[in-house]
Amino acid sequence: MMTTIAKTSVFSIFFAALAITRVQAQTGTTIDQTSVADSLRNEGMTKAAIMNPLLRQITMSGDYISKSKFHTDVNGKQVLEGKMEQYRTASLFNIPVVRWNKNTVGLSVLTLQQIAHFSEVNNATTSLNKEQLNYNKLTVGVTASFSRIDSLFGVPVYYTAAVTGTSSDVQSVKKMSYLAGAVFTLKQTRNTRVSLGGMLNIDPSLNIPFLPVIGYWHQFNNGLEIDINLPSRLALKQPLARRLWLSAGTNITGNISFFNDQTYVGIPNNVNYSSMELKTGLGLEYLISKKIMIGINGGIFSNLKSRAFDKDKKATDYFMESRFGAVPYANLTVSVLPFL
Repeated sequence: MMTTIAKTSVFSIFFAALAITRVQAQTGTTIDQTSVADSLRNEGMTKAAIMNPLLRQITMSGDYISKSKFHTDVNGKQVLEGKMEQYRTASLFNIPVVRWNKNTVGLSVLTLQQIAHFSEVNNATTSLNKEQLNYNKLTVGVTASFSRIDSLFGVPVYYTAAVTGTSSDVQSVKKMSYLAGAVFTLKQTRNTRVSLGGMLNIDPSLNIPFLPVIGYWHQFNNGLEIDINLPSRLALKQPLARRLWLSAGTNITGNISFFNDQTYVGIPNNVNYSSMELKTGLGLEYLISKKIMIGINGGIFSNLKSRAFDKDKKATDYFMESRFGAVPYANLTVSVLPFL
């Protein structure tokens, strides 16, 4: 499983490729006639960023996830149950550092602050102190990337390579991952785009390093857009007014936190706690100025998988697993659209 830090940075690279090819089709340009820099300056890139939040250069968001029942097993035995309430704040900065010809070097920085409050806890073992369950964790990820837009056998293709470092402090890097991949545009018209690609993700906690990437975008005559970016996103977006959009969709994300203050018997001192999550709901976004959007959305938050494992082992070799019920969530987001 990829973390939110790595996944957000990685998929923003891939989806930027899909958006660039869309812009080229809508403006009548070709890969040989324009550079990545020209495409990013094009007004169409801003329109693409309105559709896909991962294409925005700066994003600040806050989540409230209501109380959810949970059960936690350690080494196969249930030791905790109760309720957990979460507050999260995140920021993402996508920065194009330098461009030449068809190449781009970029830098992405993502921060995630996670606050969890526990209540109604039943503790099955005295080795766990329920007073220490509440936590406030910061995770920071930095991704450096290289990308190139080109063609292969007459088919537009977007190559990329990236390295991501993730940590909970500024003193050391807790985790490194490396990625390389390509996206091919199989079909491109003014209203439809079909893309297929894949990426090789070298991560010490992963058993399966390859991940396919499938993209489909279509705009209907009434302005409704469908945007599918598998495996992470499916969305519908309908304009309600010139600056107002209604959206509905599902997003799969992953989070990671680092714990190094464990004092419990049988639990490693340095622990990675990762989760895979699903958000399904409705949202409204308003373009308050030419380059700034504000959005509110809410729906159902589902924790698909939460596991803790030794930092030197794979995610499948976990010692702790938690199960959560689906609960409502609310989100507020402010975004800066591409300004170069």
